[in-house]
Amino acid sequence: MTKITQAFIFAAGRGERMRPLTDSLPKPLVKIKNKAIIDYAIEKLDRIPSIKKIIVNGFYLAEQIEEHIKKLNNPKIIFSREVEKVETGGGLVFASDLIDLNQPLLTVNGDVLWQEKNSDLGLLCNAWDSEECDILLGLKKVEDYVGYEGNIRGGGDFDLVGDQLYRFADSAMSHAFVGLQILNPKILKHAPEKCFSMSYFYKSAVGEGGLVHRIKAVELAGKYFHIGTVEAIKSTENQL
Repeated sequence: MTKITQAFIFAAGRGERMRPLTDSLPKPLVKIKNKAIIDYAIEKLDRIPSIKKIIVNGFYLAEQIEEHIKKLNNPKIIFSREVEKVETGGGLVFASDLIDLNQPLLTVNGDVLWQEKNSDLGLLCNAWDSEECDILLGLKKVEDYVGYEGNIRGGGDFDLVGDQLYRFADSAMSHAFVGLQILNPKILKHAPEKCFSMSYFYKSAVGEGGLVHRIKAVELAGKYFHIGTVEAIKSTENQL
């Protein structure tokens, strides 16, 4: 088993659907039960002994993100301040000087929140096999993802059948990506441009019959909350 030594938290987005709250506050700093969403993720990453470095990026209201993590006084955390909007994939490329490109990278969306009995991050780390895949995704069944209303097709992002992953452009799929993944940073050498989403890699890996190549997935055990709107804050707090 390869030990995961580095992690990245995506915290640069605007959180458009949570306006007007996010007009003056970046979404990762929105509080759930008096704690910033990003702090829940940082605490879970801190529980993995092998992780020695946590990179957090910022663009929208970046000074607030930077000030917040400074106050945490966590020596593992490094801040990557972007100078323009580059999306998730571009954020990794922008921070590539901070990333060990020879070691797998665990990434966490800065607005993901979950409860667990056992470590889902640990489950992902144990499942990582660089011989088998370049990206390992954490998924939940759509019906088990609290507050998730589906993507533009009305369903999830992938179909998971056994250990095979499928993606179709024109159908509602069974599983949703919850914002946790491990990747081989060397894939960033094939980045299409300066500004691009991680979905570029997912879409470009789809082959004949919808089978996704070099990307695997794990169905996670925790309870995940999709906090997409201001209204979802209260409902999430009521279930935590």
